[in-house]
Amino acid sequence: MDVQRAHIENNELIGQVLTSEAFVLAWGPPTYEHGEQAQFLPSDNGNWVPSFRIPLGQAPPGWDATIRTGDGYFMIYVERGELLGFLDRRLVSREKLGAESLHAIGKVWKQEDIYKTGLEKSLTVPK
Repeated sequence: MDVQRAHIENNELIGQVLTSEAFVLAWGPPTYEHGEQAQFLPSDNGNWVPSFRIPLGQAPPGWDATIRTGDGYFMIYVERGELLGFLDRRLVSREKLGAESLHAIGKVWKQEDIYKTGLEKSLTVPK
């Protein structure tokens, strides 16, 4: 965990290696967090893009029809301008966004959580 934390503090955000726990240790708790079954599509820059960030009917640049599905966990750090996505507890997605966009995503997540049933809440993806 100390090695992961050092990578994060040095801004060496290595996909498929770093865990959400390491980000919390390095950066503190996120402004917003959200867990769900998620789909990620690869883009030509090596980043995996969560499907909710892709406009309907479009695909990320360089997409080759590959889709990864699993336990998705997302963290937003507004002060850093970061939306981080984790699949099976490993960093796969990183997007730099403005504060307004990040707050908008966080508000959608909060709204969705209001309408989750008890069963859905019990099945929420663990951090």
